[in-house]
Amino acid sequence: MNVEKSAARTLRFAPSGPVPLRVNVPVGTVEVFAEAGISQGSVTLEALGDDPAVGRTIDRALLSWDERQETLAVDVPDLDDNAAAVGGVTVIGGVTIGSVSNGATLTQIVGSVMDGVVIDGSSVTVMGGTSARRGVRVVVRLPEGSTVAARTRTASVSAVGEYAGVRVRTSSGSVTIGDADQVNVETVSGDLWVGAVGVLEAVTVSGDVRAWHATYANVRTTSGDVLLSEIEDRVRVHSVSGDVDVSDCRGRAEITTVSGDARLRARRPEDATVQSVSGVARVSAAPQ
Repeated sequence: MNVEKSAARTLRFAPSGPVPLRVNVPVGTVEVFAEAGISQGSVTLEALGDDPAVGRTIDRALLSWDERQETLAVDVPDLDDNAAAVGGVTVIGGVTIGSVSNGATLTQIVGSVMDGVVIDGSSVTVMGGTSARRGVRVVVRLPEGSTVAARTRTASVSAVGEYAGVRVRTSSGSVTIGDADQVNVETVSGDLWVGAVGVLEAVTVSGDVRAWHATYANVRTTSGDVLLSEIEDRVRVHSVSGDVDVSDCRGRAEITTVSGDARLRARRPEDATVQSVSGVARVSAAPQ
């Protein structure tokens, strides 16, 4: 194992097979690459932007490789800002507050609003603010067949290659996954894109869900749209106001919405249930 500490940090390790990865990155990006036949894996942390707070955060990050268990952990703390918390409101960098107290209204923010700002209150007005991209970029290289467990706040997650399993919890980060035996994603507003997966389980509030191929899919969303291209066995989708479109289902299908539209093309329409309270529900036969 070799660790380099500088403006960018790198951890190198020698796995004998697939690796369980646990990664926690509040703000930035997580990029994981599963590669066939590699003898050396690596984790690299890089700064997005030139904010000194990001550099300090990289220095405080934990990169851990357990040689006996062959497990990998990456823990990036929150940005090392001079953040101030007033009445349940977290303000990060260059933000002016008019009047704030517990349970009161946040009346005005003037200045630069950065990634990672968390605002809790009954009313928010943003004036003249700009959003600046900053955070920590995490790049991980693993053997094929590894597993990934990622937790972020706004950081996006991408997993390129083939995995035994990918599990992601995020608030607003987008999630992109190549091929995996199992995918389990929970997000508030982040979108999910999946290539080919055995079992897909996804829960979103407003994030969209798109998958090219799944053996089994179970998706729940409030307002996010759901687009599934090929379902090999069974699909279950529940949506409140988001639209649902399943292009080719070869097994059983259960789709329910409240106000969203639902469209299903099924090889066996007799095994399909598609319901919408106030939206349009359509079932048609897919080509055999």
